[in-house]
Amino acid sequence: MDYQKGCKLEDIEVFTLDPPITNAGWSFAKLFLAGQFVEKLYSSHLDEIKRSKGKKLEDKFVSWLNAALKKNNCQAQLKIASEMT
Repeated sequence: MDYQKGCKLEDIEVFTLDPPITNAGWSFAKLFLAGQFVEKLYSSHLDEIKRSKGKKLEDKFVSWLNAALKKNNCQAQLKIASEMT
């Protein structure tokens, strides 16, 4: 599913990705999501997100987003950066 289109946010940038850094065969990059996009995803998938792993809302959202990406054959794995907590 095209989440940006589903949330009717085609006219705004919903994410930004920093250039990746490669270390030990892995590539790491910081992903920044627009607050409005996160709010729309949260309200659209509230039940799924609430059932996701994690204690805090942020953890549950990232867990849900990881699962959604994996379901769509994306091999990216997300986690909240320490400076964001």
